[in-house]
Amino acid sequence: MMPLRSTVLPWLFGALCLALSATASAADCTAVLSDSNVDFGQMRPDASKHAKHIRPSPVQRIYTALCKAPAQMNLVFRTPAAGTNGTGEARDALKFGDRGTYRVRVLNARLDGAPVQLARLPAIGQPPGEAPTSELTLKPSDILAPVQGQQLLRGERLDVTLQISARIPVDAMSVIQTVTFDAVGQLSLDVR
Repeated sequence: MMPLRSTVLPWLFGALCLALSATASAADCTAVLSDSNVDFGQMRPDASKHAKHIRPSPVQRIYTALCKAPAQMNLVFRTPAAGTNGTGEARDALKFGDRGTYRVRVLNARLDGAPVQLARLPAIGQPPGEAPTSELTLKPSDILAPVQGQQLLRGERLDVTLQISARIPVDAMSVIQTVTFDAVGQLSLDVR
């Protein structure tokens, strides 16, 4: 599970935390996240009266899947969607508290040490439903796999660099109270 949590003390400081988890579906494979907690550090609303959102600096993590024998690895991402949530963001934004959103972006992937592209799959083990790419933003219920063209690739080690960013509306906070933002998501490995 990937709990995402933030406590914001408006005008003083705010701490924004995210906890990710990695699971594997096969006994001969393991999945590990470099650090399951993401701490965006202290933050304040921008001094400008025109600022509508707090956007802490993005944080990177490495997701590693290891198998004892070559396998076709699928990454499955599960988390609630934010919808438009009144924020005007695209529907692929992820829900962070009542009004905030966050995004998880794949910056690159390596299969057995070599750069590889990922593609979204309509279902586990099926050919890609979209063109392969080296960078993409995760959507709720995404299934990704390393590919070459339309062919699903097999390997023993998959390393994926993730970038996590958050966006919180300034008006979601109040000077007289502490505001907590929570979210839950899971990135799991399914092996074929």
